[in-house]
Amino acid sequence: MNKIIIKILILFAFQNVYSSVCCQEFKTSPLITCPGNNRNFDVISHQTYFGSIYSYICWENQLDSIYTIYLQQIDPLEQRIIKVISDTIPNINPQVARVYQDNSIMVLWQSLIDNHWKLLYRTYKNDTLSNIVQLTNDIMADNISPALSNYGITWLRNDKLIFQEMWLPPSTIDSLNCSNPQIYKYKDWYYPLIVYEKGTENHKQIYLAQYDFDINQGKTVLKIDLLSNGEHCINPSFGPLAGVSYQTKSDGIWKIVYPHHFSGEFYISENRTCNYENPIMFRFPIPTRGHNEEVTDFFVAFDTDSFDVNREIMINIKKWPSGDSLINISNSPADDKNPFVTVLNTHDSCKVGIIWEREQGGKTDIWWAKAPFKLIYGNVTDRKNTSQTFALRQNYPNPFNSKTIISYELGKSAFVNLSIYNVNGQVIETLVNGYVKSGVHSIEWTANNVSSGLYFYKISSGNIIKIKKCLLIK
Repeated sequence: MNKIIIKILILFAFQNVYSSVCCQEFKTSPLITCPGNNRNFDVISHQTYFGSIYSYICWENQLDSIYTIYLQQIDPLEQRIIKVISDTIPNINPQVARVYQDNSIMVLWQSLIDNHWKLLYRTYKNDTLSNIVQLTNDIMADNISPALSNYGITWLRNDKLIFQEMWLPPSTIDSLNCSNPQIYKYKDWYYPLIVYEKGTENHKQIYLAQYDFDINQGKTVLKIDLLSNGEHCINPSFGPLAGVSYQTKSDGIWKIVYPHHFSGEFYISENRTCNYENPIMFRFPIPTRGHNEEVTDFFVAFDTDSFDVNREIMINIKKWPSGDSLINISNSPADDKNPFVTVLNTHDSCKVGIIWEREQGGKTDIWWAKAPFKLIYGNVTDRKNTSQTFALRQNYPNPFNSKTIISYELGKSAFVNLSIYNVNGQVIETLVNGYVKSGVHSIEWTANNVSSGLYFYKISSGNIIKIKKCLLIK
């Protein structure tokens, strides 16, 4: 009886939190409900050379004794589902990424061949699937836990951590007691970031491996750093536009560890009676406006067993100035677990999507919750009357084709930075970065080298920031 009362009280508390302080209005719905069990999904968002922005999901399906890997476009939603492979031998752990060399979509998975796990892949482009390619052919080795990015692949050969750049021979990153590697999918330059577990059972720690160019040595070198410092640390992940998060065991409870994206300081959750697991961090590309005009920079999604008989997908959202809020996203009697967070883009809007597995009645499906960015386009600071001395005007024309004019006004001379950002928060071009005299100023942005889509232009001077959006259509 006491457990039931506690569960009701917790459920009531979370529902109140959700309805009263949710700064992003997430709408939950089923995403993948094919017959059989749908699980172990992966998602990628990418922008083509022609300016279109698409998101794809791949997942593992098991129906009776048939193992199938599927691929589907989810943003914008395409009803057609592509069957990548289907067989009576296990095909599991699919990964998806865009191949920069030819702008195709690659799906990679592991398949049980001759009683050993092998890695296979095929690509998808122009509504056509390529032939299946077997990536690994080690006679007696098991190749498992693949992770795929735009430029390369990482996996485990038994307990050795392997990395392979696209179409090049593989190399060993770490050679002992490695597990659960993850690679940063969204990296737009050549050197990979790989995070993984290392250590014996119940004594694992989190490591970061990265290739980088060493100026002193004049060559590319491998650097491996220890990230964690806890009793037992597992399940690292890279979130979109954010750092590494993972779970750590403290006093017999799983807690989550994540960095503040400005200071780099690591936080650890304060849960004491339930387990927080499988964290992934999401940083908004531009600060967002939430409940009571509060500003939100980022949140951490995770699953928890706090409801005694089922798991829920939660987010711990960081708001200024009030602090943290804990929000129940799934809010269901089912077991909801393994959240993934991604940016969903269209030409005129951006959304954050939380995707997870839901198990109910012996069947597993994939659900999602979406929320639009409530971006702050005005002044981020609290200073009053700044609009009289510091103004950013809407670009003209907007939407535009290749060229547009951005105007701003300074009440007094100051150092100014005016830059263009894409929806992932990356600087596309800096138009002004220097001392500017008072008055009204205009500058032309020529966008010949970027694709169609939604962009933001931000002007800053001291601690005053203003942001507006513009739409490029070619």
